[in-house]
Amino acid sequence: MRAAELLGAPATQIVCQVVAYSPKLAQQIKTDTVDKSSIGQPGIWSVGVGIPQSPDDFVGRVDDANNRFVGHVVCIAGDHLVDASVDQMSRPEWNMPIPEPVLFRMDDRMKSAQVAITETAHGVLLKYVFHPDVVVPRAKSSKIVERLARGLAREFGYKG
Repeated sequence: MRAAELLGAPATQIVCQVVAYSPKLAQQIKTDTVDKSSIGQPGIWSVGVGIPQSPDDFVGRVDDANNRFVGHVVCIAGDHLVDASVDQMSRPEWNMPIPEPVLFRMDDRMKSAQVAITETAHGVLLKYVFHPDVVVPRAKSSKIVERLARGLAREFGYKG
């Protein structure tokens, strides 16, 4: 969001759930050959953020006592999705490196379906499911986030 502000681009935050699929599992998904019995085997992994952990859990639940929010927040700037914190799902030891923020263009089909899918340079498939009716929690300011925002803004043309 901050990078978009620095660029002067209109942007909004949205709550979502996101799942990262390892390259081997991504290939099975793309070819519709997923063997559910193989999930968890070497190279067949997934990691999710914003996934409820129990039957009474729900997307959007804030648990201040445990500093937990059930959801993931991304920025939508025009036709682009920016996920500055996707690296929390990086699992290099599982051949799922996600070392940098993700920025990609969403087509009309993705926007109308409220689902966005992209693949990283390392072959990790990312699937975002939007929850536009869930209130975005108030973020704490972070020097790290500010530094990342300025870096993204510089990369995309901000001179300030």
